[in-house]
Amino acid sequence: MTWKLVVLCTLVGLHAPYAHAQEVINVFLLGGQSNMLGRANVEDSDPLLVNGLGDGGIASNNVLYHHNYRGEQTLAANGFVALGPRPSDDDQPGNFGPELTFGRDIQIAVGNARIAILKYAVGGTSLYGDWYADGSDNQSNDGPQYVAFKQLISEGLARLRTDHPDAEIRVIAMLWHQGEADVGSQAYNYEANLIHFIHDLRHDFDLPDLPFFIGGLSDTQESFYQAKDRLTAFHVLVQAQKNVAAAVSNCWFVSLDSDDGMTIGPAGLHFDVNGYKVMGERFAAMAIQQEVLPDTSDDTIAHP
Repeated sequence: MTWKLVVLCTLVGLHAPYAHAQEVINVFLLGGQSNMLGRANVEDSDPLLVNGLGDGGIASNNVLYHHNYRGEQTLAANGFVALGPRPSDDDQPGNFGPELTFGRDIQIAVGNARIAILKYAVGGTSLYGDWYADGSDNQSNDGPQYVAFKQLISEGLARLRTDHPDAEIRVIAMLWHQGEADVGSQAYNYEANLIHFIHDLRHDFDLPDLPFFIGGLSDTQESFYQAKDRLTAFHVLVQAQKNVAAAVSNCWFVSLDSDDGMTIGPAGLHFDVNGYKVMGERFAAMAIQQEVLPDTSDDTIAHP
């Protein structure tokens, strides 16, 4: 059974009218490598960001969240939780990435509606290998992380249906931040690989117009690649990201440069606390600007 059939079997009515829904859940998909995973530690962050999700005016129970831990599929065991810092893959408790400020700002934008964030990110993974999209119904040539990502989406949407049987499930957009592992000779193939990935994802889940947001590699990372004699490849890859956004419908490039407020950690590769906060804000601002968010004026939610 293909992924398309799995989703359609478990989510009958995904594209149906929403007028009679008692509850609506708006789903955002997040994928990529370590900077999507997030390296910011809770103890380094301000309390208003971390605690405010539950106690400072942001109704975290309306933002359901799940992400993989160490690349493992833990959705069946843990399900969705209220949005907040979660363990990352570097043994630091309470790490977070862009999802905190993204979830905060999107919830503010949609008001009373409930949203769900499904994130799958694994550090050091490449688009040309780990996330490679074969493009056919035969999944055997797909990269292992892409297969795992699709499994998480399918299981996550099914879990939402089980936990909220009266809800309408809307897949709103995909957020992508990845590319560091492709800076090198594969940078010259990145444009074609990413276009292939987007088309394949949309096809497999029968979401032909799914909005896709590409978080660009940041100029704050340039010194890291210059030291490795890969600065030219770095610029090639960033241009490839921009080219994809220009060539593919419903696809946008999200700038994460220093002019946008981004800051980097001491190693020059992973963003710092402020950087992840800005990253989430930039993704949310672009989604709002491009008007991909649903009209939630008639949505209701069932509070736990």
